[in-house]
Amino acid sequence: VDLPSQIESYLSALSNKQRHELLRKERRLNEEGDINFTVTHSPDKPQVDIFMRFFRDSREDKKAFLTGDREGFFHSIFKTAADEGMLRLGLLELNSTPVAATLCFDYRDETYLYNSGYNPDYRWLSVGLLSKYFCIKDSIAKGKRRFDFLKGSEKYKFHLAGKAQPVYRCIMKR
Repeated sequence: VDLPSQIESYLSALSNKQRHELLRKERRLNEEGDINFTVTHSPDKPQVDIFMRFFRDSREDKKAFLTGDREGFFHSIFKTAADEGMLRLGLLELNSTPVAATLCFDYRDETYLYNSGYNPDYRWLSVGLLSKYFCIKDSIAKGKRRFDFLKGSEKYKFHLAGKAQPVYRCIMKR
């Protein structure tokens, strides 16, 4: 998604139905209590553990993927990216309770959404989708020019104005 300089311009680029649904979900979340979306570039271990738990709990395929070895590998990558100023961990809270998390990498004027997760007990509030929307809002506020959902054709990407881009694999041999 190419990001405009104002959130209102981003919202106006969505279809009427997508914009209406997104704002309705945001209102519904607000009606449940105090919401807070914070972004940290140097998350501590408890914050990373929240992300890992939500990642694992949000879908069975993610749970199967996140073995102990892979989790250790991701902890080391997150530390390295944080040391380079490229990591962005977003945490969505409802009434001071963490309910969803996003993990992004920033590079120059782009944000790359690596992955996300949420507490399944709050699925009915669309906290997974809303955490990504709040991440986009934060990217706009920080002056980012592009938000990349990376590979995959999940529906939420298109609901948030994502557009499919071809991904090529090129093997060069001598």
